[in-house]
Amino acid sequence: MLYTLRYEDELRNPKSVVSDTKEAAVDAGELSLAKQLINGSTSKFDLSTYKNDYEAAVKKLISAKRKPFGGRRA
Repeated sequence: MLYTLRYEDELRNPKSVVSDTKEAAVDAGELSLAKQLINGSTSKFDLSTYKNDYEAAVKKLISAKRKPFGGRRA
């Protein structure tokens, strides 16, 4: 299964997943139009600015649960 968005530390080389995919034939007009559409709606995107807050919250919860209550060990 392929995901559209992943966190930076989860990224893999796409060739390792879809290495047997063949190139599709595209004529010059279609390619030119596709490039225009992509360039017209593309902006800078920095994936490293996004963090996995869910994982951090789970780790914090586990850490809090591991602390002994009232100084006693379970």
